[in-house]
Amino acid sequence: MKHKIIEVKLRTSRSINWLWNKINTPKKIIRIESFENAKVKKISLNNYEIRSKKYHVLLTFIPKKGVNLNFINQKDFPLTWFEIKKGSITHGEYKMVNKKNFNKEVKWLKEHFLKELRDIVNH
Repeated sequence: MKHKIIEVKLRTSRSINWLWNKINTPKKIIRIESFENAKVKKISLNNYEIRSKKYHVLLTFIPKKGVNLNFINQKDFPLTWFEIKKGSITHGEYKMVNKKNFNKEVKWLKEHFLKELRDIVNH
C-alpha cells in the first residue's frame, strides 16, 4: 500500500504558546476531531489512548511542537498530526493512494483540515 502526505498550513499571528494551549489536551483534540462518545486513558506522561464510537487512536503530545494521532486499524489514514511553528499551524495526514477518487478525497481532506485549523485559531 502506498501513502502520500497531505498537509494544510494556516498562517497566523498567534504565538506558539497560544496555539499550544488550544491543542494540548486529549479533550481539546476530541473536540477538534469530533470523536463521538470518546473515552481517554493516560498511558504515560505525553501519551494517551482514545476510544470512540468509530476510532481507536493513540495520541502523542510533543510539548509546544505538536500532536501525533495514530489511528489503529485505519489503513486509509494511519497517522495524522498537528504541527506548530512560529507564524503557522499545520495539519497533515498520511493518506492511502486510491486511484479512483484520490483527487476528490484530497480536495475534501484539505478543506476539512483548513476548517479544523481555523477552528483552532479562532476558538
